[in-house]
Amino acid sequence: MDRYLDYLRKIKRVKIFSMKKHFNYRLDLNGKIIKIYPKNSDVNIDFISEETLNKLDSSKFYKYKNIFSEFLNKDYKGCYAHINGKIIGFSWYAISKLKKERFLSYKDIDLNESFIFYGRTDENFRGQNIYTAMLSYLILDLKKEDVKYLNVDTEYNNKAAQRSLEKVGLKFLNVESYFFFLRRLIYKVEKDL
Repeated sequence: MDRYLDYLRKIKRVKIFSMKKHFNYRLDLNGKIIKIYPKNSDVNIDFISEETLNKLDSSKFYKYKNIFSEFLNKDYKGCYAHINGKIIGFSWYAISKLKKERFLSYKDIDLNESFIFYGRTDENFRGQNIYTAMLSYLILDLKKEDVKYLNVDTEYNNKAAQRSLEKVGLKFLNVESYFFFLRRLIYKVEKDL
């Protein structure tokens, strides 16, 4: 196994191979959920719909329009933060309908568990609790569903996202390293700290 990992690390220099290291967090949705608001009272958070996709054309997030359309077709649910109609952030969740389901080609979750993913905030609005408020908004919506656990992962060096996850009550679970070959998951290493 170690020789295989050494080999994977060597070919990482070639663009057909990549590695990602993520911190995993989890929340039991049976517990108390805290609603968190953005620091700027002009920020509103709403769910993403087909109508919202048209607003993306005039925002810096226009490149996500096709991806969001695909997410809506898969019955994923997303929210976006905006000020006077200007989109400044977004985040999504999916609920597993299968005994074991893989999301975004790398993340496995169990039946009736949820996964929050694809969260972004415009760099001009970071540090204002916007991502935290979007997480809170999605978690409160998930509370209405038949979902046991919420799972979230973030890159190991994204300290701001880690603080946001902890503010809304998520608990650190473990660290996972993902090895991809031609954008397909080929190996996953899970380790508790």
